Amino acid sequence: MSVANATPHAVPGSPAPSASRSRIRLWHVGVGSLLALASSLPATAQSPPDLGTAAPYALLGTNVVATSGTVTCTDTGPGTAINGNVGTTFNTITNNGCTITGAVDAPVSATVVADFNAAYSGIDATNVCTGVIPTVTSTLAPGVYCSAAGTTLGAGVILTLDGSANDVWVFRVGTGGLGALTLTSAQVVMANSANACNVFWKTAEAATLTDSDFVGTILSGAAISMSNGSWLGRGLAMTDVTITDAAPLTFAGCAAPASVTVRKDFSDNSPAAVLIGLSCTSGTVDATPLNASEGAPAMFTVSGADPVGTTCMATETVPSGYVADEADCAAVALGGSCTITNTVNLGANTITVNKDFIPNSTAAVLVSLACTSGAVTSTPLPASEAAPAIFNVTGATPGATCAATEAVPAGYVADQAGCASVALDGSCTITNSLVAGAPHPAPANSTWALLLLAGLLVLLGGTAFRMATRKAKPGNGHLSG
Repeated sequence: MSVANATPHAVPGSPAPSASRSRIRLWHVGVGSLLALASSLPATAQSPPDLGTAAPYALLGTNVVATSGTVTCTDTGPGTAINGNVGTTFNTITNNGCTITGAVDAPVSATVVADFNAAYSGIDATNVCTGVIPTVTSTLAPGVYCSAAGTTLGAGVILTLDGSANDVWVFRVGTGGLGALTLTSAQVVMANSANACNVFWKTAEAATLTDSDFVGTILSGAAISMSNGSWLGRGLAMTDVTITDAAPLTFAGCAAPASVTVRKDFSDNSPAAVLIGLSCTSGTVDATPLNASEGAPAMFTVSGADPVGTTCMATETVPSGYVADEADCAAVALGGSCTITNTVNLGANTITVNKDFIPNSTAAVLVSLACTSGAVTSTPLPASEAAPAIFNVTGATPGATCAATEAVPAGYVADQAGCASVALDGSCTITNSLVAGAPHPAPANSTWALLLLAGLLVLLGGTAFRMATRKAKPGNGHLSG
């Protein structure tokens, strides 16, 4: 019988156990079970290794006994490309017809090698195993997957890494001390917004990819070999790297958060702050829009961007009375800066004054406009509910405001507060409310005139009919006709 269902035995001479005591015992049992369950669950935190100065390399061979074969790339005909930087501890690489789009560093600095070795040695301590690397088709959530010995993914096996752009997968092959990674006609693919730069494979021994599609950064304890297939990631090896007919191998590394600075320049040295928005071709802008002024530029942070080729574009909410030159901010590199320049617009601005009658009326009212600078082209202008008054203001300086007032129509009161200070190119509304007891003014259109005329005709027609009837009535003392 389980503890939760056990019935306590009464001791002679002692009070019977209360219901509350039973509930307390049950609660303790339940909490204990939950704590035991929680302690048995694996930790889910995983941390990408800090590659330091080794991070920018698509391929890196660090054989202590360096030779020209420390990095070898061969194209036998289908067309082989390495899209990224290549580094070796020897003074050259062996390139048999491959296209390499990045730099070739031969030899790399001792710092690069040291940073790679530190990342390789440190990845285990920060990534506790939470699961086993599957060798059959599987979909994997973010986590740390391990195998005590080697891992082989055979023909047709597909591992799908399903997660968000910031999720991390770490695979540790050979945690027992020995173990190689081997893929033959297999696939490792990403799902949803998962990012290849957040996938890491540490192998105790060699990594060999044949006719496979692969994603992630390999940190190999021995050599790396790739034949055919494609690879989105990085190959960093303790010894040699050999690539044959890659189609292609493309660098994928997440950059550390980068900054983009947007400065402001006003032609009249205005102290105004303006909202600036930033968008980038990859990564996430942590906060946008931000305010910028001549004295305080907008400092944006971009996370998770591809360090190769990412550019950002800044645009602003153009302040009233200015024109903006944003060309310098059309394509800003990560870590770069640009300037948006505002020049005083001495052209024409507009002010729109709307009318609102309570109750509705079709009446037109004369509205006048006066501004703190510049000239109003024509004032006053008529305004009605259907047709607002649109004023043109020329030569106004930035920051100028205008006030609209009206000739208040008889029988109404006016609310003009919304038009007391209108920014250039802005609008406002003057509201007229009918005074209690005042007659509603006749609408200024032809409908009422037509109704009045129709009524008059009906009245005249009725009078004529009555006169004709009296004439025709016998004995009225008059001759008809």
